[in-house]
Amino acid sequence: MDASHIEAEALALPLEARAALVHRLLLSLEDVSEPEFDRIWGEESARRAAEFDAGHVAAIPGSEVAKKARAILVAAFAHHRQRPGYWLGRPRV
Repeated sequence: MDASHIEAEALALPLEARAALVHRLLLSLEDVSEPEFDRIWGEESARRAAEFDAGHVAAIPGSEVAKKARAILVAAFAHHRQRPGYWLGRPRV
């Protein structure tokens, strides 16, 4: 099973299950050592720079990215207010 198959399966999950999965995946990154983290992100940034330099992706203005991020956060907090017992798919204690 490759990463694209796992991604497709994960995207088919209900919202709360996806949020819980994301939470667990993010927690798993805490076990990565600092040198390993630097290596992984160094490779990722080099890959992204190469894609940009080759013209495969376009730059997005920072103001546009910030606007979209704000909209996502506003929507997430609005959802949270409607369902105060849940955040990232887990009951609050």
